[in-house]
Amino acid sequence: MKKSKLLLAGVALVLLVCFSIGSASAYFTDYERVQGVGTIFLAPSTEITEEPPDPQDGRKVVTVSNSSEDMAMYFRAKVFTSLKGWYITGDGWSSGAGDYYYYADPVEPQGAAGPMTVNFELPEDAKDGDEVNIIVVYETIPAVPADTGYQAAVWP
Repeated sequence: MKKSKLLLAGVALVLLVCFSIGSASAYFTDYERVQGVGTIFLAPSTEITEEPPDPQDGRKVVTVSNSSEDMAMYFRAKVFTSLKGWYITGDGWSSGAGDYYYYADPVEPQGAAGPMTVNFELPEDAKDGDEVNIIVVYETIPAVPADTGYQAAVWP
């Protein structure tokens, strides 16, 4: 008796699964075609200018500019390098959360942040022809207008 109830429950479960596959399959294979195409520009327009690292001088200069037509932006940058003992200098740049360097003021359209200089020292065992890799990655967010100036930057 127990075996027949168990077998009947198994068959019912199999039937239930078989009947539900059709509706799940329709959900995953359905699509809709629409007419009309529009382009939305969400990304601000920015540019980065770098001077190649100068091993004799021990610095790399990076300038980030806002080439947008109508949007002020906040900038932050992060440096990646295998060199030890490097540090950042530059008016308006300060160290912040997540190893980022933040530019204090929003950069107006067609403006530029002050130059950020990555200062470094080569290892004592460096030889002529060794490569120096200093990678600077930057991010931007729009500056939201307020009654006086702009709201403070809120980074994700």
